[in-house]
Amino acid sequence: FLEGQPPEKRGLHVTVNHRVQVNGDTATAQADFFVVVPRAEGLHFMSMGRYDDQLVRDGGRWRFRVRHVNTRHMVQ
Repeated sequence: FLEGQPPEKRGLHVTVNHRVQVNGDTATAQADFFVVVPRAEGLHFMSMGRYDDQLVRDGGRWRFRVRHVNTRHMVQ
């Protein structure tokens, strides 16, 4: 999606408040996110929510097993 947008119209996706709980070769993780996009009048708040993830260690690398995106606010 972003590749099709001119640079001056691309938004910024920010993740904050990362929390990870490791239990052997599995883990759960949460992070909050928000997205802002440029508009003529300045930056515009677009959406916010939380990622709730389940991860698994596979061959020494961590991989997503499940990702839930819980959007709490979305502006059309």
